[in-house]
Amino acid sequence: MIATNSVSLIRLEKSSFDKHIPNFFEKQVNELLEFLKICPIFYQCSREILLKLAIRSDFQKYNSDREILGKTYKTEYIYLIRSGYVRVKILIN
Repeated sequence: MIATNSVSLIRLEKSSFDKHIPNFFEKQVNELLEFLKICPIFYQCSREILLKLAIRSDFQKYNSDREILGKTYKTEYIYLIRSGYVRVKILIN
């Protein structure tokens, strides 16, 4: 590895990374898997499919009154409400 200009790096000890990160990732995937299992839209899905979805998903948290999707926002995501409430406004031109 050669720096091509001034660079600032964070160096993590590999053994610490290997010890802690997989456990964190596994916990998050299991949480997502359990959530997906109770969503009616996924009742007919196998555990294998739910696990694939969980691995490709993540938790997002939004504060009150924060816009999640704007009227011109296009997304490649499906949003599932894990907790809390959202207000949906439909704007008709």
